[in-house]
Amino acid sequence: MVAAYNEPPYKYFHVASGTTTTAGGTTIKANTVTTGASAPGVNTVVAPGVLHSITFNTTGATVAPITVYDGYSYTGAGGPLPEGNVIAVITPVLTTDPFTLIFDIGYSVGLLFVQTAASTMDYTFSYS
Repeated sequence: MVAAYNEPPYKYFHVASGTTTTAGGTTIKANTVTTGASAPGVNTVVAPGVLHSITFNTTGATVAPITVYDGYSYTGAGGPLPEGNVIAVITPVLTTDPFTLIFDIGYSVGLLFVQTAASTMDYTFSYS
């Protein structure tokens, strides 16, 4: 008898090297990805869940700060609304070696991150 396949508890969201997240927003809900320019610099995972980790596959030659929020919308200088709880502010060191930051923490509104400048970073969020 063949064992049944169990779906892993986490999904992923990858940000490729050279991506400028200030050009538009990306929303992920379940396995559907939609892109729009309604909230510049914003990438959102909608609904409560768990932020498992952020893996930096490489930082390349330039890094940019990433702010991770428990929230679902961003208005620029005013910050996320309605709940702009900061989970982390990350400025990685320059390296070609991959590294992972483990969080394993819940968020209640949504998972939102903002990268305010262009960079050569390549990183992946693991969440549920």
